[in-house]
Formats: sequence, C-alpha cells, structure tokens
Amino acid sequence: MMVMVAIRKETPEGNIQTLTREFGTFRKDRELMYQFLQQHQIDLVIMESTGVYWKSIYASIIGCNLNPWVVNARHVKNVPGRKTDVLDSQ
Repeated sequence: MMVMVAIRKETPEGNIQTLTREFGTFRKDRELMYQFLQQHQIDLVIMESTGVYWKSIYASIIGCNLNPWVVNARHVKNVPGRKTDVLDSQ
C-alpha cells in the first residue's frame, strides 16, 4: 500500500535530476504527496492504471488542482531488466 513518486527536473546546468520518494496511501500520506509535488512546482502527473488502486490517488491529485494523466500500464510498463518500483516510477 504505497505510491512511488519520481520527479524529473532539468537543472540550470542542463542536467536531468531525478527525485524519488515513497508515500503511503492514507489521506494524510496523499496530502504529503501533494505537498511534495507542489514544493517542486509539478503540474502534470502521469500514473499507471493498475487495478482499482489508482482511483483514490487520482481523486487526491485532481482535487489539488494538478493535471493527472492516467495511462495504460502496458504502454509505460517497466522495460526488461528494470524491476524495482523506483526504476519503474522513473
């Protein structure tokens, strides 16, 4: 019962920086996730639609005025050799 969040941002030097953080799925955890996204000025969120687990996360994101895209898990599924939640979220 966790959500892995990866943020990819370009640094002033032109490098890509990836920040990864794990959040629980309870309301207080989802609020912390929103604060994390807001802190990094994120306005577009891409998430997999796996089972029904994405629905409460989606509702929290859209309720915080973020732009969530729910995508087909087959189209963004981890590539061979990348089998961890952290790498999959990136």
